[in-house]
Amino acid sequence: MDTRDETCATGDGPRRWDWRDVGARDAFAYYREGVCAAFMPLAAELGRDRHAGFRFAIASHDVGGAVLNHVRATAHTVTKGARELAASPAECYYLNLQLTGVCRIRQNGGEIALQRGDLGLFTSEAMELRHDEAPDLAVASLMVPKPALDARLSERRTRFDGRPKALSLNPALGALAADSAAALLAALTQGAPARAERLQSILLDLTVEAMTPDDAAPATRAATHRARILTALSRRACDPDFDLAACADATALTPRAIQRALAQTGDTFSDLLTDTRLATARRLLADPARAHLPIATLAADAGFRDPSHFGRLFATRMGTSPGAWRKTQTTRH
Repeated sequence: MDTRDETCATGDGPRRWDWRDVGARDAFAYYREGVCAAFMPLAAELGRDRHAGFRFAIASHDVGGAVLNHVRATAHTVTKGARELAASPAECYYLNLQLTGVCRIRQNGGEIALQRGDLGLFTSEAMELRHDEAPDLAVASLMVPKPALDARLSERRTRFDGRPKALSLNPALGALAADSAAALLAALTQGAPARAERLQSILLDLTVEAMTPDDAAPATRAATHRARILTALSRRACDPDFDLAACADATALTPRAIQRALAQTGDTFSDLLTDTRLATARRLLADPARAHLPIATLAADAGFRDPSHFGRLFATRMGTSPGAWRKTQTTRH
């Protein structure tokens, strides 16, 4: 097996594995190789009589010193035992956002069940993940180097006891943390790395806050506000009517509160909105399936009303026109 990717953060991404690369006969064996490479050594298990019907796709993205793995697959079981532990080069935490199916996670005497939209935290110690309650599964799993999250936990005088935690059950921050994880996946899928790094940092902050006892210091208000703002941007930026007032409505914040929260990280709402729309525009321009569409149409799909304004913004940020940039992308396919 190729072990180049068996670290918490590796190379350039996204890296991809898909059953269609090898065909149905070898799909499950190829999946086991892909899982091991994307997540560090793990053992995928499936009855031999079900191998022929197994289908999967994995996309692995580097982000802020961590790795987010987006997995879609036929239901199966994943374990980590003594053999896999011995072959693991580093310790990590896993933050799993369940997208479809049900996942039961057992570790260190604890067990949680994640359903669609749930966010859970566990470690790279011995584990069992069962996905046998639905025919298929999809999960976004953020693999974070253990020291990175431990440092944040230490700052808040919070410890993780080693048993899996369903963070989405936290009444104050659970839904917000899950939304941030979904927004992180969307940012990486859309090719917006700067936004993804901000969302990853916010997600880790919310993870720590969700684990902090109620009698500890209160959650950082600015961090939770930023998470709500970035989630709204990720979902609504392509709407040309989405502006500061609309963001205020979507987040239940005042415009001034939005500006104040973003200013703490040196951002402005206008810049973030433009960055998000330009990232979407670049993705659309680079899509071979949209090569026949006019640039003005794609600009509108990204949230820009005025094609001329879009062209000027694009040239300022990218150093070339949308048409010239599009040609450089299409020649790669």
